[in-house]
Amino acid sequence: MPESGSATPRLVARLLAVGTAASVALVAAGTVAMLLAGHVPVTEPGPAFRPSRLAADVLAGRAAGFLWVGLGIAVALPSARVAVACIGYLREGDRRQAAVALGVFAVLAVSTAVALVTR
Repeated sequence: MPESGSATPRLVARLLAVGTAASVALVAAGTVAMLLAGHVPVTEPGPAFRPSRLAADVLAGRAAGFLWVGLGIAVALPSARVAVACIGYLREGDRRQAAVALGVFAVLAVSTAVALVTR
């Protein structure tokens, strides 16, 4: 039986807090970079998603890199939260909570697969 003072919820909360802060900071930096380059984000289409250029765009200070990395973090947070919870609960011996986390992860995986197939 797991201990009552589980560290997993605190770890998940920390992941969400840091991930959300990083996402917001990166999107804000990308928006500022767009404005400094003379682009108006609400009247122009956003930059194209080019995964192979993300690192180079961020290192060069280009808006597209910051925007896409920030959005990527925001999109990845729910899955990362479930993965961290599952691993944490397994390490603590809480099979029931780990099974719930695996079930949620399965729903996320099926949703992603359906979205990709019906695209």
